[in-house]
Amino acid sequence: MIVLKSMSHARGIFTISIDTEMAWGTFDCGGHISFRKAYDQYRPIIQKLLGLFEKYEIQATWAIVGHLFLDRCEKENGIVHPNILRPRYDWYPKDWFSEDPGTNIQKDSIWYGKDIVEMILRCRTSQDIGSHSFSHIVYSDPKSSKEIVQLDLTQCLMLATEKNIKLKSFVFPRNAIAHLDLLERHGFRAYRSHPELKNVRTHHVPLWRRGYILLKDMIPLSPPVHEIVKDTHYSLLNIPASMQFRYMYGLSQFIFPHVRYLKAKQGLKKAVSQKKNFHLWLHPINFAWKSEMLFKEFEKILQYATCLRSQDQLDILSMAEISEKIPSLDTKDTFNPKSIEVHNERTQCFKEEYTYELDNYYESAFKFGRKKITEDFDRCTSPLRTGSLVLDVGCGTGFFLNRLQEKNFKVIGIDLAQEMLKTLKWNYPKSSIQKADGARLPFREDTFDFVISIETLRYFEYSNLLLKEIYRVLKPGGIIFVTAAPLFSTHFYGLYNLFCQKINWSNGVSCYQSFETKASFERALIHSGFLDVNIEGRFYGPYFLLDKIKPSISSFLLQKLETLDQRLCQFKSLSNFSNHLVGIAKKSL
Repeated sequence: MIVLKSMSHARGIFTISIDTEMAWGTFDCGGHISFRKAYDQYRPIIQKLLGLFEKYEIQATWAIVGHLFLDRCEKENGIVHPNILRPRYDWYPKDWFSEDPGTNIQKDSIWYGKDIVEMILRCRTSQDIGSHSFSHIVYSDPKSSKEIVQLDLTQCLMLATEKNIKLKSFVFPRNAIAHLDLLERHGFRAYRSHPELKNVRTHHVPLWRRGYILLKDMIPLSPPVHEIVKDTHYSLLNIPASMQFRYMYGLSQFIFPHVRYLKAKQGLKKAVSQKKNFHLWLHPINFAWKSEMLFKEFEKILQYATCLRSQDQLDILSMAEISEKIPSLDTKDTFNPKSIEVHNERTQCFKEEYTYELDNYYESAFKFGRKKITEDFDRCTSPLRTGSLVLDVGCGTGFFLNRLQEKNFKVIGIDLAQEMLKTLKWNYPKSSIQKADGARLPFREDTFDFVISIETLRYFEYSNLLLKEIYRVLKPGGIIFVTAAPLFSTHFYGLYNLFCQKINWSNGVSCYQSFETKASFERALIHSGFLDVNIEGRFYGPYFLLDKIKPSISSFLLQKLETLDQRLCQFKSLSNFSNHLVGIAKKSL
């Protein structure tokens, strides 16, 4: 699940993004042939758009296909760009670069656009140059593997760097979102989503959906405006599209004159009144039919927007400007401070529970659960070499840290609860510990062979803050052992805590916590970059509740039903109803 957090702004916002792709946008369906006359108008259209942006002092986002940064490319042994991995799509049987002529801008101008990039750079009103991939591959298609997308982005960044351009904005080909982790890793700050297409993962939008969107565009009703939202798995802003400025071609030619302006005007008014973003998007080729009429209509939109701006009601910002001017992308974790306070208060309780050996682990549900986690923990650490460097994130009073030291590993423990660390140092004086936040680990990249985090993830509002830091400090091939609290556990605390959060009843629980399903936990690890993710459920039954009501009954049942519990753990479909989720994963080599 991708969690999004709204970002507030003092005024309404107007954003224009332009998908600049030429033949690369349509060659897979023959558009480089059927739209050839329209593509011949591409450069004059861009020049005219830049003139309008200069006139009204507007910075737009130009999402440019990376191949257009070139003015030539050549074939090697009959293959264009042999160094670039290409997807082999089921719906496009040929090589993805089969139509690339491998010539130059003078001979085949619809495949190259170095002059277009330079034209945009010369605009007197600075423009935001973003990316639209290198060759318009569909990122969401399963055949667009992580390795293929990685190379695609790297090629875009290399060409942009040669022109001293910092790519911050990204528009997905076909509006099909995927591989956000790679966008973040390569320094992008914002991307455009299309709410109407959020569930579409194919190379072409289904005909019925296209018809529905076209029908909406024909009616002069207000288009949607949206909050700018922060993707809390990644340091990226999601800037949803509101309206496409449609061409006068095909069925779109039946849109009545001025409908585009009337819709945009209403969208701008709504953006002002609701302090949200009206995001207009288009392709330069949209102006290739009935060009004069459409430019007049587009200019009226710009005139109206600049009027609102002059009245201090509207900001006109590119996607890159939004990522810079909207409040910081740094996510504030609101669960941590209270949980630290609670752990400081309960240090003695934790010391007693963790100090006892787990031989008589039937005494309480707490000990039974720890015993089951410890069994997994011992199995996971057994392949580690003596002397391996291990980090214990959220080491508490030191139970697992000491267990690691007994196995002759070099261990560092971190925690933010000062009283916990004092107790740990008293019990295990030779331990290496630091007071540090799991969201900002004070260690270099690729430092540790193994990282554990036992019952710590639940105290982070956003799991990625912890998981991505662990990924950073792990060596390539390093292992993470982490536990999470299941939302649907049979003691019902996850649902109860979530209910208290929803009604804002902080007195109902000691502190707000985060809970996972098996699927969300797995996605969180994958989103953070981990491979070979394995999630297991451990320990079933409402024993935590029974401990509070009648501890003797709980202890009796734990002992009698342990064999049944072990059998239940073998059914992965039941993991969501366990009392602990154990995650083991690896950092890529």
